[in-house]
Amino acid sequence: HVYVAQAVPYEARGRAIGWLASGYFAASIAGVPAGAALAHFVGWRSVFALLALAVLAVWPSARRLPPTRGAAAFAWSDLAPLVRARGVGAGLLAFLLLSAVVSSVMTYLGAWIEIEFGATTLGVGLVYMIGGAAALAGGPLGGRISDRLGKRPVAVAGNLAMAAVLLALPRLGRLEHVAIAAALVFLSASFRFPPM
Repeated sequence: HVYVAQAVPYEARGRAIGWLASGYFAASIAGVPAGAALAHFVGWRSVFALLALAVLAVWPSARRLPPTRGAAAFAWSDLAPLVRARGVGAGLLAFLLLSAVVSSVMTYLGAWIEIEFGATTLGVGLVYMIGGAAALAGGPLGGRISDRLGKRPVAVAGNLAMAAVLLALPRLGRLEHVAIAAALVFLSASFRFPPM
């Protein structure tokens, strides 16, 4: 986010962060299904070994990132005034809670549809792939709208949409409906990410 904040003017920042968010959620399109297939055919241990290799493969490119402008050493004493600044503490809390929600959905959705609907590991991967595809659209859309209408309305709309779908999700009785609802959760999560 720091690179985007420094390189993109404020009035276009929502779109840029929307694309950044899409990259995060796009991992569901390929990463979860690939991991599910790998786990299905050769076991879970291989998935963690592959993840370790992926992290190591990215490390050299991360080292080539240019330095940020005005980069200063972080001091814990700088954190308190930042959190007390108008709106920052509430924003941090909102981001923390919403990140916890997304992480929880990512963690428990697969187990729930395996237990409740008898989905296979490959079926779980397919649900995440559908959700990831929906999230690809949500980030840029939320960014574009937040640049036009303002960040607050988009954040509120995305949060309300996600809450409504999460409340409906456990009441759905068919796996196809759960897959659609999961896609809407991913879409709304990605949609509300740029203004946060």
